Order: sequence, then structure tokens, then C-alpha cells
Amino acid sequence: NWERAASPPPPAETEEERKEREIAEEAEELASKHKIRDVEFVKTVLKQCKRRAGTGSDPSKWEDLIGMGGVRKLFLEEYVEPIAHPAAFGASTDGILLFGLPNNGKSSITEAMAAESDANFFTINVMEILGASQGIDTQKLIKLFKIARAVPGPSLIFFEECKTLFGKSASNRITVINSEWSRNNPDSITVV
Repeated sequence: NWERAASPPPPAETEEERKEREIAEEAEELASKHKIRDVEFVKTVLKQCKRRAGTGSDPSKWEDLIGMGGVRKLFLEEYVEPIAHPAAFGASTDGILLFGLPNNGKSSITEAMAAESDANFFTINVMEILGASQGIDTQKLIKLFKIARAVPGPSLIFFEECKTLFGKSASNRITVINSEWSRNNPDSITVV
């Protein structure tokens, strides 16, 4: 009497595999819907999304930041309120530029902004993602903004090494500005 041995069930999908599969599915959908041919680039950008909109507002991130009340106030007035009440403020296409020396809290501020506004939060390493070593790939930059607009909810994009977005002369000017800035304002951030 032959009995066929039952084959073992397939191994359960790990959390990492599940996330990878979901990103691949979302990338395929976004690429198709928004006519972006480079699905791998869409996947790469989605992997850089450190926080997704719809997970709830969390103003507590600001508690870790000392002396940033003015930045938060400006952020609430210029970003959160217009999104919460578009009829009162109209559509805004403006962004917020945080300018300051390396390691003075810009990324932490951006993360707090994303948490408080319940926004998608993309951290983009310009050199890695946009190919700045041979000059910025303008098409990738356009695709990046297209993706950020396409995902549900508002999006914040934090550019690591953003001075590489600009040409060599602009990069040199930024270096000079940073040097001057450090002499006069060693611990501050300017919001433009």
C-alpha cells in the first residue's frame, strides 16, 4: 500500500520578503499608471521612503529637538495648515529648504515634520539615487518628484548631500556660504 508523502508546506514569507514583494507590486502599479518605464528606479525610490502617509500624526518627534520652536512654527504655518485647510490657503507648490552645516539636525527636523504632518518621508542620497557622480540625471529627478506625488498622501523629500544637485560653481558657492555661516551661526539652521 503506497501512500504518497505529503510535501511540506512552503516556508512562510519573512517580513523582509513581504516588504520587498509589496514594494515591487507598488512599483509596478505606479510605473504603469504614471508611464514611468524604469520600474527598478521606482522600486529604489520607494525603498527610500522611511515613513508612509496614513500611519498617523506624531508630533512627539519635536520633543527630541532643542531650540527648534521657530522652525516648527513656520512649518505648521507654511505646510501643515495649508494641507489641512486647502480651501482657506489655496494650492501650494512651494517647498521648504533647510540650510545649515552638516550634522546640525536638518534630517531630524525633516523626520519630525513628516511625522507631525502624517506625510511620506523620502530620504534620497543624491549621489546614489540620482547619479550625481557624472552629473544629475534630470530624468531621474523628474521621475522622483512624479513618484512622490503619486504615492497616497503628502510627501517630504530629504536630499542627502543636496549641494551635488547643483553644478560645480554652485557647489563651490555653497561651500563658501557654509564657511561664512559657520563663523557667524555655528549652531543654527535657516529655513528658506
